Amino acid sequence: DSVHPNSALLKRYYQLGGKIVTIGSDSHNSANISQDFEVAVELLKATGFKQLTWFKKRQPQFADL
Repeated sequence: DSVHPNSALLKRYYQLGGKIVTIGSDSHNSANISQDFEVAVELLKATGFKQLTWFKKRQPQFADL
């Protein structure tokens, strides 16, 4: 897999009831920010996740995938 955590870990997290997932970038330049986010979204959907999470003032916010 080209994402971290890999698909096996995501699947296990989901099986155990995990619901909060975020997508981030480890880019070292602005040209690559959000590179392959669509790959991550497709992996999350294939695993069964229905939403992405981000935090605003330390409170989880959710968006449908």
